[in-house]
Amino acid sequence: LTAGAGLDGPDLRHAAGRHVERRASGIWVAVDWGMHPREIPVRDRHAEPLAALADARGDQLLIASTTAPCHMSAAGGVAKKINARVERVRGGFTVSPQRLRKNWLVVMIRQGMPYDVLMRVAGVDSLRAVESLIRHHLAPTELSDADLARYCQ
Repeated sequence: LTAGAGLDGPDLRHAAGRHVERRASGIWVAVDWGMHPREIPVRDRHAEPLAALADARGDQLLIASTTAPCHMSAAGGVAKKINARVERVRGGFTVSPQRLRKNWLVVMIRQGMPYDVLMRVAGVDSLRAVESLIRHHLAPTELSDADLARYCQ
């Protein structure tokens, strides 16, 4: 959900199987809660596993954590369980919903998604939330001197 559709922690607490839809254009997640209702296409590499999970869960939450303390998000509880099982590599790299969402955002930025579309599917009100990612991961546009001069007129 975070790597394939960019959902954040609060979104993960509400996503149920019924929110994952099969369409002619692929697998989509319909976020119908919170301040930023939206529909998000799932990246191809994550689409079928998510669709299979959604089919199995139906109306139940996609991420349920029955053992996590009540102050811990369901996604954080799942990440903690994964990290407890994964052998530490590369100096303690760990899985987290925040890292997966940032990875999704970087992929969208590198693919050239228009900023207004990025804001809509990421569920943010301004680019301030993703400004550092854009600054560090946006491929520089190669312009000839003539093109640059035309922009500056």
